[in-house]
Amino acid sequence: MTRLWHKYAVALFLVAIIPVGVAGWQIAERGAAEVTVSAKAYHVAVGDTALGGIRAYIDGAVTEANTLGATVGMAQIPAEERMQKAQAQLIGAKYLQTFTVYTPEGQDVQTMEGANAEAKAVQAIEPPKPLPEALRAQAKAKGWAFDAIATRPDGSLVLPLVVRVLKADGEVYAYAWTGIDLGPLSAQVAELSQRRFGDNALVTLIDAQGAAGKGMAIRVIGSADKARIGRPFAENGADIGIDKPEALQRDMSHTFEYVTASGEARLGAVTPVIDLAWGIIVEQPRAEVFAGVGRIWQTTLMVGAIFAVL
Repeated sequence: MTRLWHKYAVALFLVAIIPVGVAGWQIAERGAAEVTVSAKAYHVAVGDTALGGIRAYIDGAVTEANTLGATVGMAQIPAEERMQKAQAQLIGAKYLQTFTVYTPEGQDVQTMEGANAEAKAVQAIEPPKPLPEALRAQAKAKGWAFDAIATRPDGSLVLPLVVRVLKADGEVYAYAWTGIDLGPLSAQVAELSQRRFGDNALVTLIDAQGAAGKGMAIRVIGSADKARIGRPFAENGADIGIDKPEALQRDMSHTFEYVTASGEARLGAVTPVIDLAWGIIVEQPRAEVFAGVGRIWQTTLMVGAIFAVL
């Protein structure tokens, strides 16, 4: 009789718990799909926020370069005085440390250095001599041109920038070359990652421009982890659907999922920085994203078990 009762109790328990379990599974599955969509949308939104900060930084540097160029091109005052004024502006500049002026034919005329020039000397990259024709042509047509990112002796990165200097009649008076320090962008993406996720390593800035036509891997140019700067992004096992630089020259974000070299599943989004062929990677561990869904499943089973016992 006791054994029969035990079987009867087990049967009642299963009859009670199975529907609850199925219902919980369905809720969890639906919740997982909704969480995936919401998480990826949030990653895109964070990428857009990072894009705004990066654009503001680069635009600020271009504006400074154009302001210096306008001073160099002031034909109404003597050339020596122009250069002195430009030097004074460079000392107070926020983004730029050096400024090299070239003739329209690309021959360098003078290089100016800003504040802390002595400390920056060991980190400097040499201005090109002469200024390449391709950069001059692009700057003449667009007003500015970016070259491939260069690496300083200390491992930090610089984005070379060329701007045109025009005469009053619109003809090219000179060209100017400078470098934009990319170090602050690492601090910027790290701060955003910490603020949005509580982890400063989940937002990364990558560069594909330097890979174009050179057989080089897409590399990290902005990260809280300084050891990753200049290293291939794919070293951590990432396959995020970007196999060509052109993918980062279209104004379209896309989401991805991949497994890191250490075996951790991740999902996230890529936001292109067009014109520069850069990308902003925003990602999270999959387990972290779905932690809430797992708790729903566990809670459902626990409640079902309690009701079955009662």
